[in-house]
Amino acid sequence: MHSRELLLKVLNGVLFNVAWLCCVLGGNQLAVVAAIAFLIIHFLFVTDSYAEMGLVLLVAGVGIVLDSLWFFFGVLVNPDGSDWVP
Repeated sequence: MHSRELLLKVLNGVLFNVAWLCCVLGGNQLAVVAAIAFLIIHFLFVTDSYAEMGLVLLVAGVGIVLDSLWFFFGVLVNPDGSDWVP
């Protein structure tokens, strides 16, 4: 693997984890900003962005369904009492 490719993959992984931590600790408003910022940066470095967009949408959809199920069955509890998945 070329060193530039490796650096971009490591940077992508670090930025993903920073964005995820912002989503977990920051609440809904910071989560939206962090997720959008990460996706913009991510898609700037992806060569096949259409295929990547499909993968991102698939993974996001699965995540939303799983989180919704966990809230529905009481595995997770929304601290503000809202019916919407945070």
